[in-house]
Amino acid sequence: MGARIIDNLGIMAYVTNIEPSTTIHDVPQLLHVKYNPMQMSFKDALDVRMPFPADCLLIVSAAHEIALCNNSSASKNKEIFSSEIDQFIRTNLIPEGIIVVGFPNYRKGASSAEIAQQRRITESILGHSHPPEELFTIEELSKIFGTQPSAHIKRPLNIDGEKPDDTILMANVAVFKKMNISDRINRIDRI
Repeated sequence: MGARIIDNLGIMAYVTNIEPSTTIHDVPQLLHVKYNPMQMSFKDALDVRMPFPADCLLIVSAAHEIALCNNSSASKNKEIFSSEIDQFIRTNLIPEGIIVVGFPNYRKGASSAEIAQQRRITESILGHSHPPEELFTIEELSKIFGTQPSAHIKRPLNIDGEKPDDTILMANVAVFKKMNISDRINRIDRI
């Protein structure tokens, strides 16, 4: 999908798509984009070095992978993932690159009862759901990337056609600019 959007904009780009989906190879003819599918889980790809450092990484948070692959508590899984994603970014993104993260979570202030009801709906439609402690927050991602997002968009994730005001499951997109080491040191000095 990302490769098609970039191609439709007429942007010459090299897109490497890392995901386990079997539809990863089902791509229409692309005029401007060179598309390189890598059919593997993101967990498996964390040790991979891409052909050349990227200008931009689009990461779609896979909470189920984080929860299952490390077989630990949610907080420990996030700690492991944070360390691994940091290393992946250092290896595969140019020093001033852009990181775009897509991630679900629950609306702030949602009650336990509302979350339980949303999880039942999600499980009935998708076959699985996740407790809030397994899903990343914008604050946690800001800590991982060492900076605040330059953009953060939240929209209701309507999986069963409910009214946007009724759903508490939110789709998020956040854009972070990778800070180089001297920027991080200057920021720490100011704190």
